[in-house]
Amino acid sequence: MTTVFLACGPAFDNLGVGVALPLLLLVKPITYVFFILAFRYRVGTPEPLSRGSAVSIAIARAVVGIGLLYVAWLVMNATDGKADRLYESWAVLLAERALVWAFIGWRILKLDLRRLSGWTLSGVGIDLAFDITVGTSLFFGPAPVMFLLAALTLFLFPLYSIGSRPSLKARFFAENLCTNCRYDLTGLTSQLCPECGAQVPARAVLAHATDESPRPNTPASPR
Repeated sequence: MTTVFLACGPAFDNLGVGVALPLLLLVKPITYVFFILAFRYRVGTPEPLSRGSAVSIAIARAVVGIGLLYVAWLVMNATDGKADRLYESWAVLLAERALVWAFIGWRILKLDLRRLSGWTLSGVGIDLAFDITVGTSLFFGPAPVMFLLAALTLFLFPLYSIGSRPSLKARFFAENLCTNCRYDLTGLTSQLCPECGAQVPARAVLAHATDESPRPNTPASPR
């Protein structure tokens, strides 16, 4: 393993650089996709967020993130790398990220205030975790990345599972369409979509069955 020494600065190994770049360019956008999909049924729009829309939002967020990192890099160069200025630049970067996440949650996902707060804080927390991991991986190689992947798994899987619970999906059945594939569920009496096999909330099944149940014959009114 080769060690690189920076003039008047710290030393890091080339393995750390090889780990940090894929982490930023590949793992981070994928993390964005899973994070956004965790709010698929929490949105305030008439329809749940599609997977394609989640990917598009994640790509746009990653592009904006690269721009913010570039601005932060310019600021750090302008301050000659002074420690106090570096921390100030990082704080400004986190604030800018918070504004970006808040804008996406407010204007695109139409989240209510409670969910918007959790969305924004979680998004900034993910960015912060990647910042720390990239910085430490330059010196310690892949070990920090393993910790990050484990932490992301423990965070995103429960978030996604809770965000896909039947009670959240139920409100999207107003048009009798499957929330997963948009199949017409009119008259459905089972709890599985016949098209894609997705689970249908019991409340929605009951509502559909009630709508399609035959009405009792009423006696003719006397003339």
